[in-house]
Amino acid sequence: MLKLTRAPNAVIGQHWINLLAAAGIDCELHNRYLTGALGEIPADQCAPELWLVDERDETLGRRILANAQSGQPPGA
Repeated sequence: MLKLTRAPNAVIGQHWINLLAAAGIDCELHNRYLTGALGEIPADQCAPELWLVDERDETLGRRILANAQSGQPPGA
């Protein structure tokens, strides 16, 4: 497994997971529920994280997320 990125919140993290899944990339959303521990755990460790199951999907996964963050359609 390979950590791909951190999401600003769980909703966006799940959206990114959906985009990657639509492209056939298997990944997991970790730290989904840690925002409730904010204060007990440092803020930088509470952010949702996207982890790729297969490291070979890294290049395509990063391109899909870059397109999503810039507002481009997933296939662009």
